[in-house]
Amino acid sequence: MKKIDARGLSCPLPVIQTKKALEAHEHVLTIVDNYVAVQNLEKMASQLGYKIEVNENTDGFYVNLAKSAGNFSTELQQDTHSEPIHRDEDYIVVIDSDEMGKGNPTLGQNLIKTFVNTLLAQDSLPSCVLLYNSGVKLVTEVEQTINDFKELEDNGVEVLTCGACLEFYELTEQLSVGNITNMYHIVHTIRTHMRVIKP
Repeated sequence: MKKIDARGLSCPLPVIQTKKALEAHEHVLTIVDNYVAVQNLEKMASQLGYKIEVNENTDGFYVNLAKSAGNFSTELQQDTHSEPIHRDEDYIVVIDSDEMGKGNPTLGQNLIKTFVNTLLAQDSLPSCVLLYNSGVKLVTEVEQTINDFKELEDNGVEVLTCGACLEFYELTEQLSVGNITNMYHIVHTIRTHMRVIKP
């Protein structure tokens, strides 16, 4: 059994960590401290066909998830048939800000960090991520997203950052992942892909 203590983690991190664990283990026990997290885990279990059992204790909700319909096993088991992560050549992601949405800047910055991290949990990764305007700060100043983009790059995702934007923010020397690109290539990349996702 793989145990995950996800108390104190904001959505969707408990789901992401649990899903990753289920790729390697038959049985995962995730502990969360709020009912919204429980509901999200229940939705994931329903979508993926996992068995789920929830027990509420004084220190949180204990959520048991298993791949098969049988009894929960306490033994650690490795799944050798996990589907590999692959890139989807039909879609790219464009990020033009270091915030997601409009309103509270702190919330927006937390949301964009979560968005980038959640990309890693997708079964199908984008072929490319384009960053421009203040979005370039995510590959120069924000340690969490820099690490996430490095992992995306390790999985074959091309990370491209606008050179003019780096110069404007005086961040060219701080580029930590991916390559510099220009507006011609940005327009060409957006034009030649069927699906463009913008958070």
